[in-house]
Amino acid sequence: MKEVLRFVGALLLILAGAGSGMAVYSHKYSCWRQLYTFSRFLQYLEETLTYQALTGTQLLRRAERYPEFARIGLARCRELTDVPLPASMPEPLRQEVRSNLEQLAFESRTSACSTLQRMARLCEDAAAEKQSEASAARKLWPRLGACLGVFAAILLW
Repeated sequence: MKEVLRFVGALLLILAGAGSGMAVYSHKYSCWRQLYTFSRFLQYLEETLTYQALTGTQLLRRAERYPEFARIGLARCRELTDVPLPASMPEPLRQEVRSNLEQLAFESRTSACSTLQRMARLCEDAAAEKQSEASAARKLWPRLGACLGVFAAILLW
């Protein structure tokens, strides 16, 4: 009976380690998803503004209709400067996007479109970095967690 309990305990340690590794991957994936969604949001604004002369508030109301963009938190926004930036966004990029969003109100339509396009490209690049981190985390962390679980089980045996 004692050996069965030890075996079950060891199995639980291994599963807990692997689960912890999956939690790390899940966090990295969530960071990528936030940046990817935000870059798509900026692309949508740029494409809409290219074909229709709309104010920032009108752009936000149109984007709010899409469930993908509603998750960003557009319902509370009145202007483009109120758009919440993803928490996973690197600080230099965050500052640049924030200043560009503030500047959009004073730009012409064509320059606003090019600014939105440039911001979308920057966010896409940051999202690509996060995607590669998530891909590496998917391969590494669950295995590493399981190995740590095996190590703990060996130590406690």
